[in-house]
Amino acid sequence: MPRIEERLGMSTRLRGQINFDFDFEQQQQRGRAVAQPWRNHGRAVARQWHSRGGAVVQPWQSSGTAAAASTAVVQTDLVRQQQSMVRQQQSRLQFQAEG
Repeated sequence: MPRIEERLGMSTRLRGQINFDFDFEQQQQRGRAVAQPWRNHGRAVARQWHSRGGAVVQPWQSSGTAAAASTAVVQTDLVRQQQSMVRQQQSRLQFQAEG
């Protein structure tokens, strides 16, 4: 007797998708919003991608989301400073080349 998936003509990929959809529903019902459900069909990985305080980019930062956000702000300030320094240098070089 062939397995039910074979009788329905289902591919393994489709079966995985169905399993994932079911798993995703289960997690939603437990009140956990999965941040990136498209990552390797969910399950074990999807559970790492949420924290109680919302979606976190890296699972290892789930304890300190506020700290991660503040360091990101500092990093963008540094990047802006570096970009302005580069622009100043470029304008100096251009001025020297023209002069």
